[in-house]
Amino acid sequence: MSIDTFPFVKLVCKFMHSYQKQENVKEMCIMNCKYLLDLIKEKYPLQNAKAIPSIAVVVDPIDGSTTLIVHMIISIDNEQIILDPSYEVCSFKNRNYCSKISNLKSLENSMKKYLVENLIQMKKTADLINNNGLFDDNEHNLMLLRYYHKQADFTEECFRLFKKNNIEELNRKLKNNL
Repeated sequence: MSIDTFPFVKLVCKFMHSYQKQENVKEMCIMNCKYLLDLIKEKYPLQNAKAIPSIAVVVDPIDGSTTLIVHMIISIDNEQIILDPSYEVCSFKNRNYCSKISNLKSLENSMKKYLVENLIQMKKTADLINNNGLFDDNEHNLMLLRYYHKQADFTEECFRLFKKNNIEELNRKLKNNL
């Protein structure tokens, strides 16, 4: 099975990436996963999709240096399909995702400890997302909800234009990022 099985999801990711690029969105992988997972559960309720913590391993093509980013992604069918709804990480060309520290054998112990601590925290957050939770009633979460709804409005508007086959207006909205 591949992402091509889910053309709706593939298009949603493109619209989300375009929105995030235009708005210069950073460090919102949790909310991006929450939004995409909500849509997947609505459109494909029987699909085994969930948010999972991961480490994005990014290799610089010029100097070969490696950057490790604690990140949240969507897994479908036990990681047979991986979706990254976050433009910030997805925009790196040379990236891979790793869900287990043991796969990163050459790390120093201090780095492993840091990554493990962060992955544990991300796992708790992923569990909340996967169980339709996440928000308490506080100011920070209200800001996150505003972001969620702004991105949802943008994506829904893009779909409206797409369904009407209004490609010219859709390209303007996406600023030719499609």
